[in-house]
Amino acid sequence: MDNKEQQSNGITLSDIWNAVKKNWIVMAIIVIALTLIGTIYVKVGKTPTYSASSSIIVQVPSNASSTSTSTDSISITDSIRYVYTVSDLINNKSISNSVAEKYNETHEEGITSSFVKANTKTSFTTNSLYLTIRFIDTDRERAVEINNLITDAIVAMQNDGDETTTDDLLCYITATYRPQTIADTAYVGPNVLLYVIISFLGGCVVACVYAFIKEFMSTKFKTKDEIGSIGYPIVGLQYDKKEKGKNPGQDLVDASIQSLDPYNKVLNGIKYSDFNKDIKSVMVTSTGADELKSTVVANLAFCAANNKKKVVLVDLDVRKPRQHQIFNLNRKEGIVEYLDGEISKEEVIKKTDRGVDVITVGKNITNPMVILESEKLKELINELKAEYDYVFVDTPPLLVCSDALVISKMVDGVIYNVAINQAKKKETREALKTLEDVEANVVGINITKYKAISKKDYYYYSYKYYNTNTEANEENK
Repeated sequence: MDNKEQQSNGITLSDIWNAVKKNWIVMAIIVIALTLIGTIYVKVGKTPTYSASSSIIVQVPSNASSTSTSTDSISITDSIRYVYTVSDLINNKSISNSVAEKYNETHEEGITSSFVKANTKTSFTTNSLYLTIRFIDTDRERAVEINNLITDAIVAMQNDGDETTTDDLLCYITATYRPQTIADTAYVGPNVLLYVIISFLGGCVVACVYAFIKEFMSTKFKTKDEIGSIGYPIVGLQYDKKEKGKNPGQDLVDASIQSLDPYNKVLNGIKYSDFNKDIKSVMVTSTGADELKSTVVANLAFCAANNKKKVVLVDLDVRKPRQHQIFNLNRKEGIVEYLDGEISKEEVIKKTDRGVDVITVGKNITNPMVILESEKLKELINELKAEYDYVFVDTPPLLVCSDALVISKMVDGVIYNVAINQAKKKETREALKTLEDVEANVVGINITKYKAISKKDYYYYSYKYYNTNTEANEENK
């Protein structure tokens, strides 16, 4: 048995890679969708902001410090200190109050001092006399105007030579640059590239979380290994051929080697499951509906008949019978009529062109347990075992009703269908536990609806093998 078939003790890199390969289309859609959403949001949902900047130079006159021993050196040092002072003052509420009042005198917008203060930024280089004033706003014209008002307000506070003015700064402030029009503003944000990158990375995270939850936190069986961990041997595997809208009469496969090979494997599993016991009567059931139990049991019967075995198929899914549809037979004159004594055993057995004898359900009955617990039914199955090589029985799903449990005591073995990506782990284990409780002989698990994830799967090799042989045979003719 190769590593793929062994039960995994944890999530490996191979498991993660397979999860990505299986879900890459959805993952790609998630990444693209979230990236587009982020891009659209930053383009449409976020309002662009702009900054208007002005530059000023702060200088302290040489005579401002009477105790200076080196006039030029101290004036430069004091000027640098004043740059810090002016920067703090610009961000002070007194400036923002005066600017807000000045602006509101000519505009009806009614901006607040807090708005001015929050959007005013200053910057300077260490040991530099230059100070940059920036005002950030979504309105470019307003940004220019308020920036200039702030510049005017701070310039107006410089030392004008009037020694009686106590509010003046003991320095000279000169505006070296002012914005004139909206063309002098600079785009500030939002950062479109940053939003796109964040949206893309966020999409990758969401896509990975989706794949992880879907593959590793699912309540359903996702892999053969998970099904194998139940504890029963896997006797068969049917691939999902994605045949939608299929009619019941199309459920039977053709008589080719490729089509019958999966069912031959199940027959071999039945034959060699117990060397001490000859298993002739076999029922097929599942946990819930739509796990292909009726299709599988019909094809098992057809495959055995194709192998020159004498086969009879008994439809005991009284509540929802399908075998009469699959084999294109009349439902009536079936098991119900036979158990009621209305017809004989010879009359209840219907011949088909597939080499399989079929016993249909018959007429509707309100209480199926009446016939399932009938001693006459047990006797019929025993008589059929004596006359046929195989007796296959179609039963209802285990969680739908208790019919399958009753029937399991009448047959030699049980094939249990598990549909991958559909059957739930807890429910399947509970259903199998009920079979164990009645001491039914579960021959093994038959996996249905299996999706090939790579060309290394068996189906690929068998297809290539059979077709290569066919081509060689054609050439030799």
